[in-house]
Amino acid sequence: MTNLYEQSEQYKRLYTPTTTTETETETKQVDAAPVFPAPFKATYGNSSVDLSIKENNDKMLEEYDTYWNERDKDQRQQLGDEFHQKYYGMSLEEARLAKRQNMGSMYGSSNPLKVLDNTFQGLSAPGLGLADFFLDAAGTMIPGMDKIDDSWDEQTKLDSEWHQGLRRVSSIVLPSLLYSSAADKQLGRLLPQAERFGLKWWRNLAATMAVHGLGDASILGLSDIGEDDSLTTTVSEMFPETFGPKGRIPLPEAFRTTDSDSPGVRKKKNMLESAPFSVFGSILGIFLNNNTAGGAKKVMQWMEPIDGDAVRYKNLSQQIGADAEQLIRLQEIDQLLSMGGDNLSKQMQDILINEKLQIEDAIGSAKNIDDAMKQLGAIEDIEADSAIDRKLASTEQLELDLNTTGLDPDINKDLLSDAATAKQTTPPGNVARNMADTTAIKNGTSSGDPAPIITDSMRKKGLMVGDTSRDAVLGVAETAREAGRFNALVDGFRISAKEMNAAAWGIYNDIIDPDKTVKQVKELFLENRDVKNLLMGKFKVEVINEDQARAAAFAMRYLTDKFLGRDITKSSARVMDTLGREAATISQAITDLAPAIDDNRAMDIIIDKLLFLMDEYALNKYISGWSLRNKNWFDQLPPETMEEGIETLLKEFTTAENAIHAKNLKFTKELKKLYKEMPEAIRPLVDAFAHTNGDVDSFAKLMRWASEQVTPTGLLKSPDPKNMNLFAKGAWAVRYNNMLSGISAFRAGVGNGAQLLLRPLTAILGHGVTGNIEGVRRTLYYNGAMWETNRRALTDAFQMMKKTHKDPTAMLQNFRKDYVFKTDKAWDILDNVAKIWEDQGNWGKAYQYKVASTLKQLGGMKGLRYGMTGMVFPDVFTNTHLAHYLSRVKAYEEVFNEFGSTFGDIAQNKLKIAEKKHYQSFFDADGLVKDKTLKTIGGEIQLNLDDGLSNWLNDATTAYPILKEVMAFPRTASNSMKAASSWTPVTLIPGLNKYSKTIYARSAEDIAEALLDHGIIMSKEPFADVIFENLRAEYIGRLAFGGLLSSSLFGYALGGNIRGNGHYNASRRNKERDEMGYEPKTIKIGDKWVSFKGIVGIDHILTLVGDMAYYLRDADEHVIENFMAKLTWTIGATFLNESPLAGVEPLFDAINGNVRAFRRLVAQSARSWIPQSGSLGVVANAIDSAQKNLGDEWTDYVKNGLPGFKNTLPNQVDFWTGTPLNDINNPVLKVLNAISPIKVSEGEEPWRQWLMDIGYNGQSMLKMDSTGSYEWPPEAVEEINNIIGGMQPYKEIQRIMKIKRYKNEISAMKDHRKNNAELDKNRIKLKTDLLPVHQEINTMLRNYQKLAEQIYLSDKPDIQEAIRNAQEAKAALKTGDVEGAAKIQSKDLKTRKLIKYGN
Repeated sequence: MTNLYEQSEQYKRLYTPTTTTETETETKQVDAAPVFPAPFKATYGNSSVDLSIKENNDKMLEEYDTYWNERDKDQRQQLGDEFHQKYYGMSLEEARLAKRQNMGSMYGSSNPLKVLDNTFQGLSAPGLGLADFFLDAAGTMIPGMDKIDDSWDEQTKLDSEWHQGLRRVSSIVLPSLLYSSAADKQLGRLLPQAERFGLKWWRNLAATMAVHGLGDASILGLSDIGEDDSLTTTVSEMFPETFGPKGRIPLPEAFRTTDSDSPGVRKKKNMLESAPFSVFGSILGIFLNNNTAGGAKKVMQWMEPIDGDAVRYKNLSQQIGADAEQLIRLQEIDQLLSMGGDNLSKQMQDILINEKLQIEDAIGSAKNIDDAMKQLGAIEDIEADSAIDRKLASTEQLELDLNTTGLDPDINKDLLSDAATAKQTTPPGNVARNMADTTAIKNGTSSGDPAPIITDSMRKKGLMVGDTSRDAVLGVAETAREAGRFNALVDGFRISAKEMNAAAWGIYNDIIDPDKTVKQVKELFLENRDVKNLLMGKFKVEVINEDQARAAAFAMRYLTDKFLGRDITKSSARVMDTLGREAATISQAITDLAPAIDDNRAMDIIIDKLLFLMDEYALNKYISGWSLRNKNWFDQLPPETMEEGIETLLKEFTTAENAIHAKNLKFTKELKKLYKEMPEAIRPLVDAFAHTNGDVDSFAKLMRWASEQVTPTGLLKSPDPKNMNLFAKGAWAVRYNNMLSGISAFRAGVGNGAQLLLRPLTAILGHGVTGNIEGVRRTLYYNGAMWETNRRALTDAFQMMKKTHKDPTAMLQNFRKDYVFKTDKAWDILDNVAKIWEDQGNWGKAYQYKVASTLKQLGGMKGLRYGMTGMVFPDVFTNTHLAHYLSRVKAYEEVFNEFGSTFGDIAQNKLKIAEKKHYQSFFDADGLVKDKTLKTIGGEIQLNLDDGLSNWLNDATTAYPILKEVMAFPRTASNSMKAASSWTPVTLIPGLNKYSKTIYARSAEDIAEALLDHGIIMSKEPFADVIFENLRAEYIGRLAFGGLLSSSLFGYALGGNIRGNGHYNASRRNKERDEMGYEPKTIKIGDKWVSFKGIVGIDHILTLVGDMAYYLRDADEHVIENFMAKLTWTIGATFLNESPLAGVEPLFDAINGNVRAFRRLVAQSARSWIPQSGSLGVVANAIDSAQKNLGDEWTDYVKNGLPGFKNTLPNQVDFWTGTPLNDINNPVLKVLNAISPIKVSEGEEPWRQWLMDIGYNGQSMLKMDSTGSYEWPPEAVEEINNIIGGMQPYKEIQRIMKIKRYKNEISAMKDHRKNNAELDKNRIKLKTDLLPVHQEINTMLRNYQKLAEQIYLSDKPDIQEAIRNAQEAKAALKTGDVEGAAKIQSKDLKTRKLIKYGN
């Protein structure tokens, strides 16, 4: 109910704010003038932009800051030219010349008289400034002198703005220097006398500060400069490029004109008040209030009430500490006005209202230090009494705050020192001010600490409900509601109530759930206190009687107010933000104000705030988690169980709240104990407690946790199964950099590019197969504008790769998930723990930390992670490409739905606008993808999606990092296998995966489920239907494409022109590769074989076609023979080789005794530790592409990938021709094959193809001499094969090919295979290798081997002796002479050692 006063015109004029609409505050577009003034008050050049508009000026300052801070010389020159062309109309060099000429107008004019005049003006500036001060003082204090002062200023004004600025500065600085000198002399005389009267040292300091502060304030008040702005403002305007807001040395806003309650001033107060300097904080505020333009500021002047609640809140806040008689008179006036117009005349009403306004104005102003100190003292008394009451009511808090003497700083204040009883002061209207301050800090318009919000009075208010942090926050929320709606002025910026609301949600989002948008977080909480609306009208249900409804309503109100409401959530966010900043400020004060500060008291304050902060943080995490899991909880609550359900939920939240507080209380007690015993361990323990969600809550656990983080055994098994330790993370970061430093980025580019090319083709095929002609037409539009799309995609990819290289941490999202180990708080904690280890002399742990830290630094070095950075290019290219596609999809649907067509100028213009709008919505300000649909579609192409299998594999490799030796990239492999299957008929198995679900989906529920498997929530994606339609068409098109490709190329494959995996028998597969030039997964184009390995959609289809044709053409076996073996090998090699299981196969081989497999594993692991091993492997292949004959040493496998070392290994030589296997004679082709993921090889000779056609099994790799007595070392094998090749045995093959008898025999065998299918049940098998042609080839090769051995051994008597020894020992054993055979064996051992050392 309003009284006469609130209805009066005076009230409305005073308290009705001036409001503007958003339209009114927008910058109006005007016709651009030809030129505008240049920035920074420059007297040269003209700007092309109107800098009087704030937005334009802000943008100019940002561009200037970017230009000035650029370190790259060339880039800085370019930015400088662009900036000066835009804002000065000239190049950077021209601007420099103009500036010198401008300065020359003072000193360098061609007119010597002008030069002399300028020089004298510059020299006279300081003297004129001093004279200005005395005239200003006279004008201020002597009536009538102000006109003389103004005339002096006008007549003696200097020509140069720079000289005039120097004069203004001198009028303040010179009097201050003179005053300080005199003040120091007087203080030097007076203070020693004061010491005799017991004046403490810090009070001497206070006196010194007061004298100098009052002097400076007086000087500023007497000077004309004090009338308009401060000294620093003058300096910043004189030198804007240096001292301006965006200058090189920007003057802190805290030292420019500001108010006493700004966050910057509050931070200084918090520091001073944590020491015995609270009076200084008060004086600081008083000086700021009383020494600014316009005289003394009113209390709460920053607050602009919008409604009656805000007016009342402001009045009550102003009345704290006011004169009692004035307050009594105000109450009397209010009583009189409440009587109404019938009892008071209009004249009397006006008199009372005017008197009320005068009293309120007097109450709201602090005209001197006494008034201000009186008001602060009243607030301090309220807080002190509240602290005592709260502690007497809570023994828990009393126990926490008792200091080492057993005294409490609040209850026993008079018995303790000032430092031990330090306490924060609270400004009037602190809750409302906190709302404004936190918003200003969040918006970036202010910095420092917000007004205190968790005060003793607020915590006492919370005790009326309960003794937890949430109870106090409940009091804050209630006070925030009482404050009503208001605007606020903070550091010169007006902040609206709407902005305060948005900032609170932004703070909450930053602290609790930064991965979600503010809108998503806000939706988790209930909107208002109207419980009937909250329960969606369920009180109207008849099964609930009136008593039940009332009880449920009360419980619901309490539940909303304390836990699930938006008001309590916003207040909690402000509380957490404020406490965190206050704790940081006091921590800084411990260092900056030593030794005056009481460390124990300061730490008590910090820990007290920390306990409160931890309680709120953990409770908010719990509540937000519950809300996320139970979005529809209230909808599903049956009316008849409503009261019971709400009570159960209240109990659940209260139990969680108490458990959280008990855990945090225990931890804070541990902190206080630890601070006395080992203060250096406080910081890491606090951080570890937060980092581990409270698991590390003691010093012993901290040491154990830190030890586990740096132990090298983390490479085998993680101490925490959910997280690899830091040693393992650092090690694998280094290894990933090395492994990816080769051609991984090129491989990714080929894979991504192929899928981007195939997407429109498969979508068109899919729509065509289903008869959707409209879908075909739309797909053509969706994938249009390819030139512009590719141009932008290339530009974005290059720019983002540069950004990622420059700041990989900020651009972490650009990396594929398999490659990323997120840096976290753990390293900061370890840095502090390492100092403790060193202090304790625990050098073992300190050394492990050093190693782990070094690995981390190596893993993060820009120069070593270029392979990983290179992977960003194809992935960002893909994202931009798909963003264009999706923006065109959404724009088309949007415009089509509006106009029914996309033709016509209006529709086309709408299309362009809509495309741009949707495209921009896919990325955040840093250019990173934020749209889930784009992430999902792009993730499939980038092999970067999370699903059940990949998550399970990642969990396994996280718990046991040793598994990374065989599954380094489990997510990539899992995605690759699934993507490959989508191109084959496997996808037609219903319910198998997201592809089959999409193909078969018909109902709305099926479509929603299929989209959910793609990470798309149907209800939240406006274009879900059209996205689904295109996905379905694409998947159907993949199957159609696979069918078309296989059917059209099968005949080509039967001609031997497409190769798959090769023979299922490993031995024959290797022989065909080495002896007959069979290169798997290649297609013949012209006379060259081109690899298609790794091209999704092509690889798997052509591999299956190649394998089928291979077995149909095989003369050695019928296609049905050993069919299961063939089928198993084909499917396994085609699909599982791309799966995580591919890496496990060598491990099983090694476990089963395959020594070579074990050596390969060891070598593979060792190579990953070699810096840039991937790149070194590329270089090694570019220099020497020949296949090497690797011996029994694992080091040979390592050497094979290192340039220089590879050349020292013996070649595998083709015994048919005497040339190294896989050696490419063409040097250009050799280099291209080394750096390209698509390999090209020469076509094989006709005689090799003939050997494959007749089913020739080939020769086993040469290991033993022809007698079987001696094992050749790799070097000997190379030389013997060279000798055999020199005899040109392939010419014998050419001769045998022409023998008619052999042709007929082979033809007959092939006909038999075709016409008489041999099944496994046949007892008699017809083996091709028994044919005479095969026998002749084998005999010929054995003869060549014997001849070559004779030639090789002709000059190697030691090896001849070894062979004889072996033959003699074998003969001795055949006669039973074991002793003789043993002697020969011993003799042979010595011979072999000599041969080995000789080699």
